[in-house]
Amino acid sequence: MPLSALFLVALFGAGAPADDAVRIEQLIHAPPAAVPAKPGAARNANKPDPDAALLGKNVRVRTVDGGLYAGTLQSADSASIVLRIELPGRALNYALPRQGVSILESVENAP
Repeated sequence: MPLSALFLVALFGAGAPADDAVRIEQLIHAPPAAVPAKPGAARNANKPDPDAALLGKNVRVRTVDGGLYAGTLQSADSASIVLRIELPGRALNYALPRQGVSILESVENAP
């Protein structure tokens, strides 16, 4: 605390404990203040997903824990991606959380 603030507290007093209790009660029971949205949040929501260009294409997904998945990219959003994995006799739609994906790459032109 700066020296000038200590001087003011000594000069005018720090306030009675009863005043502090009243102020605390006012803060506890006050309606919540509206918090405006961050300006960057709206910009990021409208930003196109770079993986949207890979929709419907064969992709390879490597996860942060070392997993490897190959399939057709069905959907991609900020929370997850969905792969269609073809198996003998059936196909699976498999969702992967976006935070678990380290690499998502197309295998259309791979050798």
